[in-house]
Amino acid sequence: MNRNLIIFIGSTIIALVTIPMIWSQDKSSASHSLTIVFPEIALLDIESEEGNNLTFVMDATLLEAGEKLEVHEENDALWLNYTSVVGSGNT
Repeated sequence: MNRNLIIFIGSTIIALVTIPMIWSQDKSSASHSLTIVFPEIALLDIESEEGNNLTFVMDATLLEAGEKLEVHEENDALWLNYTSVVGSGNT
């Protein structure tokens, strides 16, 4: 085949493939409004290294009605996870 014919056929194929891609580009721009509404919420979670069960032993046998009950238990393997979502200006 003639070298010029091969170049012409190759150029034609490239043009036929790339011209539709050039014309298909969107030159318009658009904007969209998006609103996300979260309810106000507070989540409280107590975690433990020792499992899911928490036990506090309280002895109220010596208390009279109306006296406060004090808890003197300690557990250093606990931590508190607190997550809060509040409305704008309510911090």
